[in-house]
Amino acid sequence: MSVERVTDVASNANEEDLLKSIDRPVDEYAYWEQQIDAVLCTLVKKGLMNLHQLRHGVESIDKPLYNKLSYYERWTISIAKHCLESGLLTQNDLNQTYGSPLCSTDEQLFHVGDYVRVQHENYATRWIKPHLRTPGYIYGKTGVIEKFCGVFQNPEYYAYENNDANQEHRQPLYRVRFNQKDVWNDYQGNDNDTIDIEIYQHWLLPVSKSDLTDEKKEEHLHRHHHHHHDHHEDEHHDHVHEERNIIEQRAIDREGNPSSIQHLAESLINS
Repeated sequence: MSVERVTDVASNANEEDLLKSIDRPVDEYAYWEQQIDAVLCTLVKKGLMNLHQLRHGVESIDKPLYNKLSYYERWTISIAKHCLESGLLTQNDLNQTYGSPLCSTDEQLFHVGDYVRVQHENYATRWIKPHLRTPGYIYGKTGVIEKFCGVFQNPEYYAYENNDANQEHRQPLYRVRFNQKDVWNDYQGNDNDTIDIEIYQHWLLPVSKSDLTDEKKEEHLHRHHHHHHDHHEDEHHDHVHEERNIIEQRAIDREGNPSSIQHLAESLINS
């Protein structure tokens, strides 16, 4: 019985060729691709990996998966495999940036009236962040628990193909109320305007009353300074600001949808 194997002719080069400048403009490559290229160059220069090992790792990828991957995605898998097998990195090293598995719990940690802060996105939460559940504009913002909605299956767990029918993954869900002027810079609406967002528990951190008081003081000083600065700037020229949704959509269109291999690449880069 013959087994169809991958032959990675694209990796048929030597170390000297690898370190030469590329013909394509750098800006045609995604930033993470440039970084993975630099990671391999660093490993080669330090004698920690060679191109034969890179090629072996690429050719060990199952052919159906290999055919779906881009050039640097194949590199990423090969480099990660080599680093783990050679002991350069441990699985725990990758988990710290790639994101360890989400924990399932029914325990309610917050109650109506509690102040909470939404966690900032980082390399770990970038991998496990919910799919259109916790919007980026609310990261780091402080709000108050308006309602405990109950305990539900956590959609972000199942968004990444964790479809084991025997595995339940639950998280408490809260409706959190934020003051609009705390969310948006230069908010022009009523000071009492609010926005309610339903957020799963593992995205929330407790905020004490003393922390809340300090935040309000700092915010007041910032707003006063910002208002004074804007007034001074307006004396010299007018500002033209694009709408936020236009700027965000342009950034999304430029970057494209990140793949799971890109997340792995970012974990290697930051390990």
